Parts: sequence; C-alpha cells; structure tokens
Amino acid sequence: MLDLSIKPGLAVNAVYKLHEDDVPTFLEIARSLVEVTNGTPGCVYFTIAQDVVDPTQFRLSEAWTDKEALGAYGESETFQSSLAETMKLRVLDRSGVMLTLSDAQPLEMPS
Repeated sequence: MLDLSIKPGLAVNAVYKLHEDDVPTFLEIARSLVEVTNGTPGCVYFTIAQDVVDPTQFRLSEAWTDKEALGAYGESETFQSSLAETMKLRVLDRSGVMLTLSDAQPLEMPS
C-alpha cells in the first residue's frame, strides 16, 4: 500500500518492450531491482508490472520525493548495474516520462 505520509515530488513512468526470449531474464532483473529500490532514500514507491495483454511489455512506475533523490538513485550502483544488465537484452523499444507533482491525496476507491 502507498504511504501517503511521504509526499512525492516526481513521478516517473516508463515502458519497456522486450524480445519474448528475454522476458524471463528481465523478470529476474526487475524483481531484484524493485526489492532494493523501494528501500532507497527518497523513493516513495517503485514497481514494475508485466502487461496482461502483451507479456513482452513492462510498465515501470515510480515516485520520488524530489529530483535530488531521483538523481542520486540514477547514479547509484544498483540502478547502473540493473540498466547495464537490461541493455544486454533485446530491448525492442523503451520510452518514459517524468512528471512534477504538486499535490497527492488519497483516492476514494469505489466499493
């Protein structure tokens, strides 16, 4: 669950499309990266989800307290080694966007 006591300043969303033979390896990289990254200072949340329609497509969703925290993570050994391992795979396409957030509020979930 989201800890709304930590206010995110940035959100990052990215999509990776992989060759189908590289999906199992990417899943291993992703699992390890999610476990480590969620404990990183400034990380509000970090998740990677496999698309339910196209199993070769993965969505990365993350939020950070500020640009400094995201920048430090981007330079970290954790991120750099995971990126290097990922780029050894057949990444067919990737794109992403960074959003600056001004407010975060709980969402009433319909019953």
